[in-house]
Amino acid sequence: MDAFQAAELGVLQHLQVSFYHWDKVMLFLSRASDPRNSFLWYFPVAFCLSRAVGLKVIWVAIAAEWCNAIMKWLLHGDRPYWWVHETKFYTAEDRPEVDQFELTCETGPGSPSGHAMVTTAVFFVMMSELASHIQLRNRSQANDIRDRDRFIGRLPWLLLVFMTTGVCISRVYIATHFPHQVVLGAATGIVLGEIFVRLRLESLSFGRYIFFSAFFFLSIYGQYAFLCGLNFDPMWSLKLAMQWCAEKTWLNLDTMLFYAVARDVGALAFIGLAEALPLTVQDRVGQYPLKLATAVLCLVYAQGIESIALPRDNLYVFYVLGACKYGLVSLGVVIIKFVLFKIFSPKVKNG
Repeated sequence: MDAFQAAELGVLQHLQVSFYHWDKVMLFLSRASDPRNSFLWYFPVAFCLSRAVGLKVIWVAIAAEWCNAIMKWLLHGDRPYWWVHETKFYTAEDRPEVDQFELTCETGPGSPSGHAMVTTAVFFVMMSELASHIQLRNRSQANDIRDRDRFIGRLPWLLLVFMTTGVCISRVYIATHFPHQVVLGAATGIVLGEIFVRLRLESLSFGRYIFFSAFFFLSIYGQYAFLCGLNFDPMWSLKLAMQWCAEKTWLNLDTMLFYAVARDVGALAFIGLAEALPLTVQDRVGQYPLKLATAVLCLVYAQGIESIALPRDNLYVFYVLGACKYGLVSLGVVIIKFVLFKIFSPKVKNG
């Protein structure tokens, strides 16, 4: 495995040397694919345009993060920025140097890539729904317009390929992942996206939301307790990150697995609460000015909640507040859409 990862490290170094002046682009792509953006950007926009699509987006994001957490502890994958220092494959004389960046020092295990998995899964759902919408419109058009729209119908899938490729390259470039880790993450994301795009989630009860919220939390905690029972330290990656990160200010507790789980549990429980309350409105064809205005307001609200700094003195308090924070984002999006549609679209009936 060391020889394989050494070969992959050569690919990483080649990217850093060949695209040396692209560091800002790579950092932008890495930020854009942060799993939290599924809750702060993609879910608000998707939900305001279509409740059904919005629910699929948040569910597939949470499922992808859960799968990612389970797989990370099982696969025990190193990250390049610490592996290059820890491995005995190299001697002191031939040990290569790897550049680090402000987003390099993630604290969880490296395999598979959560950025690649979650972003690919979410974009697969959104692009699949967009392609289906274009295809439905295409059926009622004349032949010449239909040929044009057939080409337009392929654009969502091209965007998916472009986004996934860019994310994978950026994560390797900043030395956060080996190439096989991003490929595994993207492939798993496609599988999850294919599953969730076929599901109908609008009629799920509040009890189902609470059940899955509890299941996601207890399964992760159970795996943690099981590993501790085997005298294996589940926090091994945090120690390596703290040891080998070039700048300690680059370490971020938001990248810890338990924080991601807390975020998922909070978002899912609160969206379940919103679905249980009479806060749903019927999505209708058109209404795009209202939908876009609602999406903009929801994005402003989500970014406002995200800007609230959480105390980090106590990890348990940090996790609980993180769950509430992202829960308020999902609940607020539902409430904002309900209020605006009630005010500006009075003919829309309760769903």
